[in-house]
Amino acid sequence: MTDLAVDVQNVTHRYGAFTALNDVSLEVPTGTYTVFLGPSGSGKTTLLSVIGGFLTPDTGQVLIKGQDMTSVAPARRPTTTVFQDYALFPHMSILANVAFGLRMRGVDGAERNRRAAAMLDLVGLSHQERKKPHELSGGQRQRVALARALAVEPTVLLLDEPLGALDLKLRHQMQAELKGIQREVKTSFIHVTHDQEEAMAIGDTVVVMNTGRIEDLGSPERVYLEPKTLFAAGFMGQSSFLDGRVADQSGPEVFIETACGRFNLSSKSHRFSSGDAVMVSIRPEHFVTGPPHDGDISLGRARIETLTFAGTHHLAQLSHLEVDGFRPVIKLPQTGCPDVGETLDIRIKARDAVVLPATR
Repeated sequence: MTDLAVDVQNVTHRYGAFTALNDVSLEVPTGTYTVFLGPSGSGKTTLLSVIGGFLTPDTGQVLIKGQDMTSVAPARRPTTTVFQDYALFPHMSILANVAFGLRMRGVDGAERNRRAAAMLDLVGLSHQERKKPHELSGGQRQRVALARALAVEPTVLLLDEPLGALDLKLRHQMQAELKGIQREVKTSFIHVTHDQEEAMAIGDTVVVMNTGRIEDLGSPERVYLEPKTLFAAGFMGQSSFLDGRVADQSGPEVFIETACGRFNLSSKSHRFSSGDAVMVSIRPEHFVTGPPHDGDISLGRARIETLTFAGTHHLAQLSHLEVDGFRPVIKLPQTGCPDVGETLDIRIKARDAVVLPATR
């Protein structure tokens, strides 16, 4: 049996008539970095709050290391939380801030200072222990909040949009630091974000949420390259969608009729019946515009409507010349890029197309 840090079983939570979580079940293995990803209102913060004990679900259970914690107060759970605003005590030194949780647990002064100093060393702030929070940068205050949460040696560390207040460069730096610290301490981290790049950069497992449900979960690579739902495909990075209908399926092979032609594709996650409405999901980098190769699937011609420079490449919004409503977004090179108004022959490889049910 897998060693689970957290086991959420059939949890439903409502705010009046609004269902924030709808029969959610989730297993978080011990020692992993799990990211809840979704838009505002998806239920990701509510789920984190239920795990932390800040909310009690209407139905269902929350187990932490096999113990039922559903109705246990936050202070009595083996969890700590890092909030976006850090919640540091402005009148206390950095060392005292980190030692605060240990003090509340009755740890004697010498031991709590030793453990607090060790945590500050872990996050690279051992030389700042006498300073007050207002004397530190945003990234340093984030590290203090992390050190304070880890000092009490929680079973699970909960992080609620912890990098949301940081600028882009510092956010990328902190992503790497969070992942490195998690690997070193081997504590189970559960992290909430609406940022797809952040989720892919730090998560061992990404849990994509929408309207109180889990749409998809798995490794970042699997969820990005082989999403299981239309929402997951569209939220976990950009995708273009082509309407189709299933002609037949033989094992994983699916024969699909589209306005761009009949394709033989593969579906690992879904079984379809003849006549089922489907969507073919294609990532921008999977479109091909150069000389054709064996195995390419032609999607016809499209005109460039807009070009957006993205540093290492351009993103082009196209309008298909024959299929109304098909407006793919494709990745084009940084240099030697065609201009707005030019037409392109666009193709894909069968292995790069994902076939998804047209509805939930």
